[in-house]
Amino acid sequence: MTRLTSVAVASAAGFTALASLATPAEATGWNVTAGSGAQCKGGGTYCIFYSPNAWFGSNNAVWSFNYRAPNLGQWTFAHCSQGGDGSCAGWNTYIRNNAASMAAIDCKGMTVWVYPNYTGNFTWVSGGSWGNLNGYLRNNEASTSRGNLC
Repeated sequence: MTRLTSVAVASAAGFTALASLATPAEATGWNVTAGSGAQCKGGGTYCIFYSPNAWFGSNNAVWSFNYRAPNLGQWTFAHCSQGGDGSCAGWNTYIRNNAASMAAIDCKGMTVWVYPNYTGNFTWVSGGSWGNLNGYLRNNEASTSRGNLC
């Protein structure tokens, strides 16, 4: 797991808007990319999971999206990673402060922040990859966005 400051991640990952959004200045980010071959059920190109390692065969709740989410407190886990919706751990639970892993299907990558409106400490995965939220952000997340690099 790589630990970077928000400005370094902004430069390294191509998140040009990230530097201005990541306040306070001492916000820290971690690249939690663990592997490739990420998958999302629900039609989105980015997803956040209720449990860690959700793409490895267990049936866990997932929320997939194609856009930014400045406040995860208004969304619930709407799908199950396997099997019928409504039959998995975390289904219909509010996402905010209840997520453990994330995935980015396309080339743009995904970032999860501890506070609403893309502020505070954050974790991110590279495009086409998945990873578990680190100990600081697991069950302690409030907003998500995707990168702008392809």
